[in-house]
Amino acid sequence: MRFNFGTDILNSSGEKVAELHQIVIDPATDQVTALIAKKGFLLPNDKVIPISLVMDSTDEYIKLYEKMLQRPLVNSHSDPVCTDESLEAG
Repeated sequence: MRFNFGTDILNSSGEKVAELHQIVIDPATDQVTALIAKKGFLLPNDKVIPISLVMDSTDEYIKLYEKMLQRPLVNSHSDPVCTDESLEAG
């Protein structure tokens, strides 16, 4: 997948929920492991989105699986990165 900074992040219904601010890369594998959504109207803080929650990505948007919206995303400044298991556990 290719990611461009400032790209709209959409929920599975196609509604914009954030913009891509940063990416997290595993230095051992050079693989993207998470995206950082920039705080804004819908997000009070920057949020970490595990790459496993990305359904689709184009030059215009990044679409997330619906389960991302079932629980708040973690705060990138104080909370650990959430996992699929933590989203399903609640």
